[in-house]
Amino acid sequence: MARLIDLAKKVPAKALAMGLAGLAVITVVAASIWLVNHPRPDSHRNAELVKVHQVQGLFPPGYQVTQTDTKVITPESVQEQQASMEGATFIPAECADQANASQSAPVGATIEGLRGHSGDQLITVAAMETPNALPPLPDMPQCDAVAFVQPGYIHGFTSIIGAPPVPDGIATQGLRVSATITDDNGKDIETVQYAYTATLDDHHVVAVTISGTPTPGQPRDIDPAPAERLFTAAVDAMRRN
Repeated sequence: MARLIDLAKKVPAKALAMGLAGLAVITVVAASIWLVNHPRPDSHRNAELVKVHQVQGLFPPGYQVTQTDTKVITPESVQEQQASMEGATFIPAECADQANASQSAPVGATIEGLRGHSGDQLITVAAMETPNALPPLPDMPQCDAVAFVQPGYIHGFTSIIGAPPVPDGIATQGLRVSATITDDNGKDIETVQYAYTATLDDHHVVAVTISGTPTPGQPRDIDPAPAERLFTAAVDAMRRN
C-alpha cells in the first residue's frame, strides 16, 4: 500500500494534468491526491457535498474505505500543484499551456470524498463545490491524446475516453493514464489510472478515480469497472434532494 500511495501522489499531480482537455477533470482529480493522505473526518462538513459519502457501502468487497478530511483549496496548495509541472515536456507541445493553466482546483473550492484500497489498487471518490462558476470546457481535440515526460521522474500517455452513462444534461469526461514512474531507488514502476468526472452544474463536480499496477501480460491494464459503478452511484447521490 505504501508504494500505491506514492504513485497516487505523483501520477495525478503530473500525469493527469498533462494534456487534459477540460478543467472539470483537472480540478477534482488533482485535488483527489489530497484525499490519499488525509483520512480523518473533519467536524465542519459541507451539507451538499457529504451526500457523496452515501456510496461508501458500494465499494467492492475487500476494500478498506475511509471518509477523508474536508479540503478547502488555498493559494498555497495551488502553487504546490503548479510547481509540480516544472520541467515536463508534452506532445503535442500546445497541450502544455492547457495543463499548466488548469491543473489545480480553484482557490476557495471545497472537496469531500472517500478513499478505498485493496491490495495495490486505490479508488477515490470526490465531490467539489466552487465559489465561482466553472469556465466552459475548452475545445482542444488535439489534446485528446498526449504523451508526457519528465526525465528521471515520469513518462507516459493520456487519452480521453468515454465516461459511464449518467442522466441527460450532465457533462461527463473520462481519462485513462498509463505511466512509468521512476522511484527514489531508480526502479521503474508501471501504473494505470482511470478518472471519470461529471459537471452537475456551474459549481459542483463529481470525480471517481481508480489506479493500480497493471496485470502482467497483454493488455497491460486494470479493470475500471469498480470505478464506473461508483461514478454512476456518486452522481445519483449528489443529485438527490
